[in-house]
Amino acid sequence: MTLVLESIVFRQFQSDIESANRKLVFRLTFNEGTTNVDPADFIVTGGTTATITDITIPNPNNRIFDVVVEGGDLNTFSGEVGLIVSPNIDVNKISDNRPFGRVKGNARLDTVALGDPTNPTDPGDPTDPGDPTDPGDPTDPGDPTDPGDPNPPENAPIINRIITVDDLSDLESNTPILVFRAVFDKEMANVDAGDFVVTGGTTATITSVVPAANTAVNGNPKAFDITVSGGDLGAFSGTVGIDLVESPTINSLDGNIPLAPPRDGLRRDTFTVVGTGTPGPETPGPETPGPETPGPETPGDTDGSLSSDSEFNVLAIDALGSTQALSLTVELSEILTVGSLTIFSTDANGGNRKPIATFSVVENENNVLPDFNPKFTLLNSELVDITHLQFELEEKGVKSIAIPEELDDGSIGLTFEDGTKFAAALEETPLAANVLINDAETIDLTDLTGTVNISGSIRREAKLDNVVDLYITDADGAVFDAMGNKFLPGQEGYREAAIASRLNINLTGTNGQVETFNATLAGGTHLGLFIAVDGVDPAIDPNGEVFFSHSGANGGTDHFRTLGNNTFGIEDQAGLGDSDFNDAIVAFDIV
Repeated sequence: MTLVLESIVFRQFQSDIESANRKLVFRLTFNEGTTNVDPADFIVTGGTTATITDITIPNPNNRIFDVVVEGGDLNTFSGEVGLIVSPNIDVNKISDNRPFGRVKGNARLDTVALGDPTNPTDPGDPTDPGDPTDPGDPTDPGDPTDPGDPNPPENAPIINRIITVDDLSDLESNTPILVFRAVFDKEMANVDAGDFVVTGGTTATITSVVPAANTAVNGNPKAFDITVSGGDLGAFSGTVGIDLVESPTINSLDGNIPLAPPRDGLRRDTFTVVGTGTPGPETPGPETPGPETPGPETPGDTDGSLSSDSEFNVLAIDALGSTQALSLTVELSEILTVGSLTIFSTDANGGNRKPIATFSVVENENNVLPDFNPKFTLLNSELVDITHLQFELEEKGVKSIAIPEELDDGSIGLTFEDGTKFAAALEETPLAANVLINDAETIDLTDLTGTVNISGSIRREAKLDNVVDLYITDADGAVFDAMGNKFLPGQEGYREAAIASRLNINLTGTNGQVETFNATLAGGTHLGLFIAVDGVDPAIDPNGEVFFSHSGANGGTDHFRTLGNNTFGIEDQAGLGDSDFNDAIVAFDIV
């Protein structure tokens, strides 16, 4: 599988308590375990002179990396800061040492909006008053002289802000753990879980309250880290925050004075969780817009992605929307007669191959079948447990494996040794069903009711003026005569009973051209196919050549092949002649 960077998510703003130096932390996620990740592999964007100073690995699977950006002019910089992949990125997959491939299409790429801290009116300044380690500023809106209560004690401690600090979610077990920080203007005592409540509607609870590291003054804490987890947080979707309870039992260390009520406009930052329990970008509270500016998210349930691995010649289904299917479209056929394309499910290295679908590919040299680009679809239900696919084309015993290539439009090009080309892409499942089953043996309308209207085309690459028609069968291809006698394919009397039950649609074509047709069928039935060679009416001439889609009626010879969704090709010669199966090609859609 190609090594893909799936996202760059802003994780945390940090600031040194003494110098107020800014430090930004971004989290990078790859699709597989990755090695040799260092600062030279990424570029800081936005115009700042800050640099990458550290990269750590918070998860043992080596897919996730926390990247620290600091220094340069970052302390005074005003604007958006982000990361992009360097053109000279030199990282490798752990499993096979393959180099970096690409950034995932529609990847989330966050940036951080910073304000100039020298401008107190700049709302983007995360250090004023948003710095969780700031020991207090007499001009801060959290000034203890600001009356949040009509009669607070003159020296009553206040809470300055509640901010988001980090999420410690276990990315393997999908256990969300959110950490908030409550910052006070004084050293505080008796701060515990009973003083806070979780907001947003989740049933998660406060599981830990501890003094925040490196924020104590004279050894006494002014800031506390508050952990929220459990309850329904693993499945919850929405914002999660914390607030003080109505009557907290928090006191100052200097005189045991109770905490004043929170002032109006208290900053209360929140996390956004997105249904899986994995925290999204932090949402700042009302006092100061937080530094996070989320990048574009990949659309949710309906968006999938493909990638290619030309070393093992596999197509990887990186993501699959619940309503998506995989389409294969013939872009160019260099087949000389007829080929068979088999689709295999595999592992990432092309091993453990299991065939899951097969269809045929016919000759179309010099576009003798005008604009013939049939499509074959693998439905969502056929792909839900599959991560990799491989494609094998066989013609007259010669086999070749497609070499996959990622194209600019997000599709995957598949090229075989003879030059035959397909395009593979994810698309919404077609509304019209593919009713051609068992390698063009039967049209199955049993899931449809009432009148079924079809519209289609017929192409011809043959000298003979053939006629194609449909006839009514049961599920095993059997037909019945007027007396109710049943005839299976190959039994004497089958031909006569089948011709008697024909629908008289009578499709014909002009050599080298495309003819269109419309027809009305009845739902709830099975239909067989037949070709009357050179237009002879088999009801009149019992010796005229007729070949049926149920091969038992042809002495075991199969004259019909599936070429795509509701598309079949026919070989019109006895003994299969040149076996090109393009003497007549019929394609139709249910409308």
